[in-house]
Order: sequence, then C-alpha cells, then structure tokens
Amino acid sequence: MKTVVVNTSPLLVLDRIDCLHLLPRLFGHVIRPQSVVDEIKAGHNKYGISERIICSEWLETTDDPPGMALRPELGAGETAAITLALQRTGFRMSNSLIRTVKERVRNSGA
Repeated sequence: MKTVVVNTSPLLVLDRIDCLHLLPRLFGHVIRPQSVVDEIKAGHNKYGISERIICSEWLETTDDPPGMALRPELGAGETAAITLALQRTGFRMSNSLIRTVKERVRNSGA
C-alpha cells in the first residue's frame, strides 16, 4: 500500500459523506501535516467537523516540512501537504484523492 498525504478538504468531504474510514483501507499509510490539524481545529465549531478527523489513530500527524513557503492562493494546510509530498519520494498528493477513492470503491464494491 502507498502512503498518501492529505490536506484539509479531502478529510472534510470524506467525513461528510461518511467515507473517512476508507482511507486507511485504500492507502494504508495516511499522513497530514500539522497545519492541516490546525485548520481542522480552527473550523471545528464552524463546520461541524467530527472528532474522527481529529482523533483517528490511523491518521498520522507530522510536523510541517521545513522550507515551506506559504503561497497566498493556497492555505497553510494545502501548502504543507504539497511540500511534504514533493519532499518525500513515493508519496501521493491528495489533489486526486477523492477521485481515487471513488474509483477504488467502485472497483472493489466496498
């Protein structure tokens, strides 16, 4: 199984459609940068985020990557996820994560 780096948006969408549990089954190792956790906690009450996104044991939190340059058009979590994926060979970025989950669910019948 591959490692996937996620930012905030895929976690929110998958949680809302009650499919968050599919990530570890489909990818094995799921990592989120600390900036993603910070964004989730900041929006917890505003967006009605479930505790699953914050407390899931299978969802590893890592420090934001060094040398991360914030871009005005991206949030801190997205910038950290992209930088982390680019710095570590073999990591998949979360931009196509939801599409990949849909395809794998469709193909596996999960």
